[in-house]
Amino acid sequence: MIATVMMIVALVKPKWGTFGKKPEWNRKKAAGLWLAACIVLSGLASATTPPEVKQAQQQKAAQQKMEEEAKKHVFAKYYGFTMEQTKALDEALASVGLGKIKDSTKQGEHDYTLDVEAANHDYDPAKDVVHVFFDQDNKLLSVKLRTIPLWDNGKVVHQVSDYILSIPERSEAEEMSKTMVKTVLKAPSTAKFDDKTFKYFKVNGEITMIGTVDAQNGFGAMIRSPFKTQFKMVNGKMKPTGFIFDGNEIL
Repeated sequence: MIATVMMIVALVKPKWGTFGKKPEWNRKKAAGLWLAACIVLSGLASATTPPEVKQAQQQKAAQQKMEEEAKKHVFAKYYGFTMEQTKALDEALASVGLGKIKDSTKQGEHDYTLDVEAANHDYDPAKDVVHVFFDQDNKLLSVKLRTIPLWDNGKVVHQVSDYILSIPERSEAEEMSKTMVKTVLKAPSTAKFDDKTFKYFKVNGEITMIGTVDAQNGFGAMIRSPFKTQFKMVNGKMKPTGFIFDGNEIL
């Protein structure tokens, strides 16, 4: 503490910083002396601090950091949740594959919808499709994806990945679907897929894709046909399990 004060004094008046013994020293030299003293004394203090005191200081700092972060939590900031309550919510979300809450909308007295990230950034839950429900004491009761229970009464029921396609899954399903459709077309080289009609679903791990394609028929006329494909992951690979084209079941 004294060394710090003397360093400031030396910056203001170099002569005072050396107690008048080195009047020829400039500010930089005088302040540098006391800065070095600060570093040495700080190192000595750290080296002589008992391990249990160091541990207690580190724990206190970590606790203070956690408390500051907890105050920034959406549910603490807007709804008055305690650190323990927000921690319980975050742990439940993490257990089903969900991550940081970006925003929340209160739907009822104890019902909220979330704008939340997925723990794995390959997934992108739509805003307001994740619901959380609490009792009157803000104890978490359930987490739902629309009406599908993910977490209920302290237990994991489903993972978000059971019902939301990852970005790689969507890309692979689309490419495989296009290949399957082209195999049944009269003129596959004329196929033009309308991406705007593509829709994807995932239920208990089974992926469904629907869409339309424009292609020439046997008479050379361009016609639009709907299709539906289904897939499952088998040993880490996507396998077709169903295929309907223009109302006809192919697989």
